[in-house]
Amino acid sequence: KVRDLFILGCETGLRFIDFTRVTNEHIQEGYLTFSPKKTQSYGNNKIIIPLSDRFQKILDSNNGDVPSIEKMSITEFNKTIRSVCEKAGINKKLNRYREVGGKKVVESYFRYQEVSSHTCRRTFCTLKFLKGMPAQAIMKFSGHRTERNFLKYLKLDAELTARKYGEFF
Repeated sequence: KVRDLFILGCETGLRFIDFTRVTNEHIQEGYLTFSPKKTQSYGNNKIIIPLSDRFQKILDSNNGDVPSIEKMSITEFNKTIRSVCEKAGINKKLNRYREVGGKKVVESYFRYQEVSSHTCRRTFCTLKFLKGMPAQAIMKFSGHRTERNFLKYLKLDAELTARKYGEFF
């Protein structure tokens, strides 16, 4: 269920508090219609997201229902999704370079250790951007109000950027 909800989060760009509240009532005629909790005080904040094939596959594998996790905290969710990612082989070793007390320190970690519920929103924004969807359209789905904040969500490393935009050179 946690894996399925994580995928739904990646397909919708919703926050943890929202993708864990989605029910079948929010799905109508191939669209997810939802009011994110964080922005409810802003007035009319309803978002409408077309259902992707992956979203539909999750529904189909759950007998047409949106998977739910009763009373699971975000901490428990993150711990579980990291375990799922480790079992899935997302274990590339990475290094992080920091400066501590004027000295450069290298910290090693595995990719799965960085995965969290927030990875869903970043993944959604990055994948849609790389597919060529305009930033303003992605922002409508993700609920970002400024392009500056939206651009912080994109995780474009140097190699990915070079492959995607090489045609401009």
